[in-house]
Amino acid sequence: MTRKLQKKFVELKKVRVPLRKLLHGFEIREAAENLKNFRLKLLEEELMQGAKLTIKMDTYGEAQLHAARLETDKEFEARLETVRLAEEAKKAREVKRKLMEAEKAKREVVMRKLNVAQRAKEMALSNGISIEELTEMLKSA
Repeated sequence: MTRKLQKKFVELKKVRVPLRKLLHGFEIREAAENLKNFRLKLLEEELMQGAKLTIKMDTYGEAQLHAARLETDKEFEARLETVRLAEEAKKAREVKRKLMEAEKAKREVVMRKLNVAQRAKEMALSNGISIEELTEMLKSA
């Protein structure tokens, strides 16, 4: 199963954990009790919505308590649908881009021919050769 086809975790809430206030200077049992009591701030998310609580360390030693749960089936299907639509749009853009490149290449060939003809005409006129003489020279060459 690819990563896109797996259910993801949905973050419900996050709270900053004041580690110094909860841990500094306390005996290990008291510190553990303080963390347990702090966990009650996300009790509703944990019990009612089935969230898992994890502590994540941010930069500069900041700690965050995150409450996250797995996507519901409805959310999962909606996300898969958006992924499918995005892939279809990407394919459509690719086809459109290829068509535009082919059209641009055709235009460039036509423009190159027109530019060559224009430059030949200008060069002939600047050297005193008439258009009829130029066409005759080109036919004979």
